[in-house]
Amino acid sequence: MRAILRNAMILGLAAATAVSCKFLAKQIATMYRDAWDNGLTKREGPVEDGLQTGEWTYYYESGQRRSRGRYDDDRRVGPWTTWYESGIVEWRGEFDANGRRTGEWSMNYPDETLRARGSYVDDAEDGGWEFFWPDGTIQRRGWFDHGRLSGLWRYYREDGSLKAEGVCHRGQRIGNWKVVDDSGRAGTKDFGSKPGVAVLDERWPADAGAEPGSRRRVGVLQNDVPVGAWHTFHENGQPRLSCVFDAGKPRGRFAVHDTDGNQVALGTIADGTFAAGSVALTGGSASPLDGPLPAPAPREEWLPENEVTATDAPVVVAALLGESLAPPRADAPPPPADDPAEPELPASTAAAVVAEIEAAPARVPAPRQPWTVTEQEELDSYVTRYLEGVSKARPSRRNYGPSSGGSASKGTGRRRELEGKELPQQVFEAADGTIDLRELRGKKRVLVVILRGFVGEVCVYCVAQTEALAQCRDQLAQLDIEVVVVYPGKRENQESFLQAYELTFGKGAPPYRIYYDEDLEFVKRLGIEGDLASPSTLIVDRDGLVEYAFVGAHKADRPAAKELIKLIEGMKQ
Repeated sequence: MRAILRNAMILGLAAATAVSCKFLAKQIATMYRDAWDNGLTKREGPVEDGLQTGEWTYYYESGQRRSRGRYDDDRRVGPWTTWYESGIVEWRGEFDANGRRTGEWSMNYPDETLRARGSYVDDAEDGGWEFFWPDGTIQRRGWFDHGRLSGLWRYYREDGSLKAEGVCHRGQRIGNWKVVDDSGRAGTKDFGSKPGVAVLDERWPADAGAEPGSRRRVGVLQNDVPVGAWHTFHENGQPRLSCVFDAGKPRGRFAVHDTDGNQVALGTIADGTFAAGSVALTGGSASPLDGPLPAPAPREEWLPENEVTATDAPVVVAALLGESLAPPRADAPPPPADDPAEPELPASTAAAVVAEIEAAPARVPAPRQPWTVTEQEELDSYVTRYLEGVSKARPSRRNYGPSSGGSASKGTGRRRELEGKELPQQVFEAADGTIDLRELRGKKRVLVVILRGFVGEVCVYCVAQTEALAQCRDQLAQLDIEVVVVYPGKRENQESFLQAYELTFGKGAPPYRIYYDEDLEFVKRLGIEGDLASPSTLIVDRDGLVEYAFVGAHKADRPAAKELIKLIEGMKQ
């Protein structure tokens, strides 16, 4: 490919003037095609200045289309679609200018049954989401506040019956949850709360014409101010308004429904303004909602139901938001008590139902991302860098450096405050087993390598570092070193990680077991969060104490394997 690019640049330079040659060279696009071993196309698309740009298509080894969308300087942008090998759409959604998920997304099962749908803001689930069982029945529904469970969530069994419902705050369940076992017996589980934080679960008054005990509004109050996702309901039980509040001010996704359950307005509120993509839906057509949102004021008297579909959508949205902001009603009845004729659900059974819910991932797995052409080209140079060190590696193009928009952890480089102490975690889980570092005390040193983390791809730097360590396996074994490679990632991405890992390494998998740090628990205990995790290297002595700790300044900043070997050789044996 480098030869192709070089020839294309020569042709461009020959046709350009001396003044404009540099500009024109950057505009030359070369069509790139990569093939499977059977000769069929693996991927194809244009490359400009060595970076993927324009529309790209990826294929299965069978020749079936796998995914299609646009790149901008090696970042996926705009609408993308991925298909199963059968031709059925697996997922469809958009990426913003930084390559992060944004807008409405949907995912299907292999038989085309809807699996999940909802919206993203800045790569995090935001607003209402619905998840479905393989037969199409609802599995769970609720709202996210920037990737965290928020407000009212309901969980269902495959037969459509309610399994559990309750309120979440900042990703945690709080207050009393209703729990139903397989036989239909209902009970409660109290998740407690924190000082100043309370759940408001308000019901319609008996004289309102609603069904007895039907919910009117629900959300979380922090110091008597609405926070997180709030939901209001019509008298007939249909949803009315859902929106996220930040210290009493509306922020993020919102949705308005009429008494028939139809959406009449939806979008995003940012800094008191309707963000792009916000719309009002009337008469089967959508009209944009833009400009400032009228300031919502607490409203004890609710807007008449026939006015929810009024044409002045900004005023309606502001009025409905004000309904959520009103103080608790004195005449609101308490949540309905359990039927005394029903046998009480044992606490152990309620706990088991909740444990079953919590064992499943709360969020959507990140879509697997293929390496770019540049990353694939530069893999060998990164392996050399992580084997020999910077001085002996040939210069790479541009990827070795901080990621745009990424953040480093608090303090990078040599982290002496971590040294002389035990690791905050001793047991690590892998798909094929567990390791307890305490069992190695008095026997071996341990080299703990914490990779950057999984966000839909096994990044090129992590692969290169792992391959460099693999080339030093014999030397590390002679030094009596146990190598532990830790890959941080969100719990919902573990299955995707295993698939991507197998796809990336194949039969040439490194000789070290990879341990998945679920929800970055180990990373958080070490204090090395930042753009997932700052890649870090720890040497633990035979007494179980950290002798050396290095934390990378960015996702590519990692010590070379041979430099680590020299460091270990110089340590007291």
